[in-house]
Amino acid sequence: MYQDHQMTTPPANVSAVILCGGQSRRMGSDKGLLAPEGFAWVATLRQELASLSLPVYVSLREDQREAYQPIVSPEQLIFDKVWENVAGPLVGILSAALHLPNQHLLVVPCDMPRLRQEVFAQWISAFHRHTTAYQAFISQTVHRWQPLCGIYHRSGLEVLTQHAQQGSLQGKSVHAVLEDVLTTFAVEIPTALTPQFANYNTPEDLS
Repeated sequence: MYQDHQMTTPPANVSAVILCGGQSRRMGSDKGLLAPEGFAWVATLRQELASLSLPVYVSLREDQREAYQPIVSPEQLIFDKVWENVAGPLVGILSAALHLPNQHLLVVPCDMPRLRQEVFAQWISAFHRHTTAYQAFISQTVHRWQPLCGIYHRSGLEVLTQHAQQGSLQGKSVHAVLEDVLTTFAVEIPTALTPQFANYNTPEDLS
């Protein structure tokens, strides 16, 4: 099927961020560094994103620095800032927004290592078509939002930063923020691409 190349080429002011700062408690080890097929998940995603000619960054907690330095260059690392009353992946997203002013952020979680260019192209196309109307462009698979899979418009990141500074994000999940704070466009993912959203949280998920 023909696709408009301009609609699937990222704008110059989009940067990709791989979220690796979770505690991975259920998995028992850092998910970004898992390599069940011989290649760390963070490296797999970084390579796929870089093939789109996007600058790629990895979001981490400070205590993960030493573990990631052998496989991620220092200039690609973004470390979590302290955000009062903000928790979970929002910390990584807000910290990346602070580190990359004036950039829209294409966000992926490290525990979805099957994500590929075909899915990213869906997000980029939606972003091109509706960039002035929405503040976030989030994947929807079988009527379910995937809050960490999509593009956060700079205008939306500015709104989130303001709310964080005002303390109004306390107790809010990323999903709640997308529903209650931002104007969100649901990017309908074709059924054929939904296996790429396989999510790995426990050792049993790997078998």
